[in-house]
Formats: sequence, C-alpha cells, structure tokens
Amino acid sequence: MKLQAYLSIVKRPPFSILLGVGLFVWLFLLLQPIFMTQFNMPVEGHLHHHAHVQQSNSLWSVIVQAINIHWFLMLIAMMFPLLSDSVLFIWRKNFPRKRYLGLISFFLGYMFFWTLTGIGLLVATEILNNFFNHSKELILGSIFVALLFWQATPWKQVSLNRCHIPPIINPFGFQSVIDCFNYGSKKAFYCVGMCWPLMWISLFTMQQTMYFMPLFTFIMYFEQSLPWKPEQWRIPYLGLLQKLYKHSTDKNKTALSTHFRVS
Repeated sequence: MKLQAYLSIVKRPPFSILLGVGLFVWLFLLLQPIFMTQFNMPVEGHLHHHAHVQQSNSLWSVIVQAINIHWFLMLIAMMFPLLSDSVLFIWRKNFPRKRYLGLISFFLGYMFFWTLTGIGLLVATEILNNFFNHSKELILGSIFVALLFWQATPWKQVSLNRCHIPPIINPFGFQSVIDCFNYGSKKAFYCVGMCWPLMWISLFTMQQTMYFMPLFTFIMYFEQSLPWKPEQWRIPYLGLLQKLYKHSTDKNKTALSTHFRVS
C-alpha cells in the first residue's frame, strides 16, 4: 500500500476517530508518571506490574494484575486504530437505534478475549521469571525467539488472512448484541494470533517501550493490510530482507554507473 493510500485512510472516519482516541490514551500513559511524580503520588499499574507478580505466585494475583486499568488503556492505545473496518461494518449492519449498543457489545467481547490473553501472557512471564531467576535479558530474549518462531508459522498467516472475514450479524432483537459480542471475541482471537508476541514485549517492557507504541501499532496495521498469502511455513521477514537487498543493490549499481560516466 502506497503512502498516499495510508494518508487517505487516516482522514477517513471511523479510522481518524479511533486513531485520535488511541493517540490521546498513549499520551496519557506517557505523561502519567510525570504527573504522578510532580504531585508526589504513587505510580501504579504496569510500571510496578512485574514486582507485584513476583511477590505472589497465586493465579488470583495474576488475574488481578491483568484486570488493570493500565492493561485496558494499553489495548486502547495500540489496538483501536486496527478496528476501523470492524466498527464501520457494525455501524452499517445494525439499525440506527442499535448501533451504539452493538459497538459497546463488540468492544466488550474484544476486551474480554484480550484480557484472557493478558492473563496467559502474565502466567507465561511468571514461569519464565522462575525459570531464568528473574533475568530480564533472558526473558526478553525468549520472547524475541517466540516472535521469530511465530512469524515463521502458518498460524500467523491464518490469523492475517481471516481477520478481515466479515461476520453474520442479525440486526433483530437481542441476537444483534450477542452477534456483536461474538464478533468482538472472534476479531480479538485473530488479532491475538497476529500480534501476541509483540503485545507480550509491550507488556513486559512497558516502561521502556512506551515511546514505541505508535510504531508497534503501525507495524500491526501494516501487516493487517497486506494481501492474502498462502498459509504455510516461511522464513520470517524474508520479503523485507529481499526488498532491502534489492534496494541496496540498485543503489550501488546507480552509484557505479554515475562514477563511470563521470570518469
């Protein structure tokens, strides 16, 4: 997709609205520690997240940490710009008096499944903490290995190919609300399949990677907008490496031809 196409999408609602909400929440998360420090208030949430998890091994502690306002704010900041097509679909498929209820139901289903995923990621983080004796470097290295492995699997491509499949929403009665909730859960399922390692990195290193959240969102949006590809094993980022190599080769050839012409 060309740059002009991306710019035209940015100006088009509901993407512009969702992008604005995501950027506002990101700025809030970014500036919150500054305000907390200035007013001598304790900084809570994911900044102290791992310390709390390490203090208790109970499943209830992990669940409490996942059901946290900072987790939901991080989801809004990173994932809302990816949902413009789904929001537009629900808006068009529901009667005017049910549109907002359908959107609320969709977002509840989306957040519900992502919260379950967050619990799973926190449990996995705690397991790695115990296994690597709380070595952040080894844990982060393991997450990067998981990221590269997942990029190579056909399941990643399955998620990318199927995240755009429109659901069947019955606009009549309470079934409309149920269908929108199920659509939100299904959309979250494929979003998890598309980017769970990247979200795991953001969750584990939130304080350090806070500045890069918009970049992560752009990467996920770019991947989501790619055309359909065969669902098979592949070398991670092979296409990107080939493009970079081709660009470097063409640049060298141009420089050599210019040099010989001048000589």
